[in-house]
Amino acid sequence: MCPPEKFDLVIRGGTCVLPGEVTQTDLGIVGDRILQIGPELAEGAARVLEARGRLVIPGFVNAHSHSYGELARHEGAGLPLEPWMNHALAATVNRSPEEIYVSSAIHAIEALRTGTTTIVDHIGGRVDTLSSAAHAYKDIGIRSRIAPMIADLRLPETVGIDDAAWPLDAGAGDPAFDVMSAPDLLAATLELRDAVADGIDCDVILGPSAPQRVSEAMFEAIAELHSATQMPVHIHLLETRLQAALSAPGGQGWVRFLDRLNILNASLSVAHGIWLDRDEIELLAERSVTIVHNPQSNLQIGSGVGDLTCWRRAGVNIALGTDSVNCGGSMDMISSMRLAALLHRPGNLDNDTWETPRSVLALATAGGARALGIPSGEIKVGALADLALFEMAGTVWASDEDPISTLVLSAYDHRAESVVVGGRVVVENHHLHGVNEEDLLAAVAPSRHRLHERNSHLRDLAVRQRRPLTAAAAGAPLPRPLLPLHPSQDGPSRRTPSGRST
Repeated sequence: MCPPEKFDLVIRGGTCVLPGEVTQTDLGIVGDRILQIGPELAEGAARVLEARGRLVIPGFVNAHSHSYGELARHEGAGLPLEPWMNHALAATVNRSPEEIYVSSAIHAIEALRTGTTTIVDHIGGRVDTLSSAAHAYKDIGIRSRIAPMIADLRLPETVGIDDAAWPLDAGAGDPAFDVMSAPDLLAATLELRDAVADGIDCDVILGPSAPQRVSEAMFEAIAELHSATQMPVHIHLLETRLQAALSAPGGQGWVRFLDRLNILNASLSVAHGIWLDRDEIELLAERSVTIVHNPQSNLQIGSGVGDLTCWRRAGVNIALGTDSVNCGGSMDMISSMRLAALLHRPGNLDNDTWETPRSVLALATAGGARALGIPSGEIKVGALADLALFEMAGTVWASDEDPISTLVLSAYDHRAESVVVGGRVVVENHHLHGVNEEDLLAAVAPSRHRLHERNSHLRDLAVRQRRPLTAAAAGAPLPRPLLPLHPSQDGPSRRTPSGRST
């Protein structure tokens, strides 16, 4: 027990979502940790944050996002991933340090304001320019993992179209697609990690873009570096039907290829995983790999529907992400939770095993924390004090029903009133501490316009490549039905403490 006068911060009287129960109580915080949970802890505390009438939940962990999208929300709209990626490239490369800072800062603000306390930024652009993103995340006060999105294969070489098949006007040989060598990319990643090593709540992890965009030699080097440094790895995996149709080196599947390199382990997280087959899913579960589910992005760019029910039944650790705002809409994790709760129900004939508000909240919190190996995601003694407070006021809260269900399924105001990251109050009464938000917002449109003009030739190139890339995406075979059908399981279902059946 900690005497009250020792608490640096007490969150008083909130409706707290604890493991297995929701109860009104106080949270006593010392440094960056929750040290005590119980009534009447506020007396003598250095600071008290009033939480009566607020739902207090673990801060969300957004396990897959891309900050560059803040300057390109609607570039390439209405396209599938393969042609859309060239529009994304035009919004990613040639950014100035100021533009990287602005887009990262807005990314962090949007995340914090909707209750997210940790983000994984699978960030594009030259690795040696990305320290500006780390500075932005430190200034804003969000916990971050920066995964430079590295690849040593030119983009036109990674979509299954032979060089001779590219139309002449598509410009597949354009120098804009040139890439750095694998040794240079990995060296730059390590230099970036060293540059932010003394930062608070910010770290750099390995972020190969996707298996089909990285040479076998580079993957072998990544595997060696991962083994030597224990740096976590974050990667896109089997996001589209076209990607599923591409063979890994040796003609094997991509998951088996990664397993051969000893990359499949608990410190690997893979985004999307839409077109994994059953054997691959079971292997990921066996190796304790995390799949990061991005339901809105998967729908918005037409990639497919991840088989969340199969992942669950195989025992895979699952986290949630929003993906980039130019393919996932926003940084709002409540929207991701709502889709995750509902999207897979039509294909799961056993309604006792449907996702529930509690189960998807666990994906958005504990699942992401587990993927990153950080002690957050639950409100319990010893956990990081990463917390989000939501006002329980207005029409959807008036009937005084289950607050978790109300937040996930009914709430239309997804703004967190207050947010605590590592024991520091970074948002209070909707006010963002420590940064001039008005100045940042004023810098966004000018930054976008400058980048748009600077990369106009890349946007023109993206338009010219739409036709062959869209045709390639449309012509890819369908490995399984878009919405997998899962029959009822044998025997009675059993409710877990998280609210999900098994």
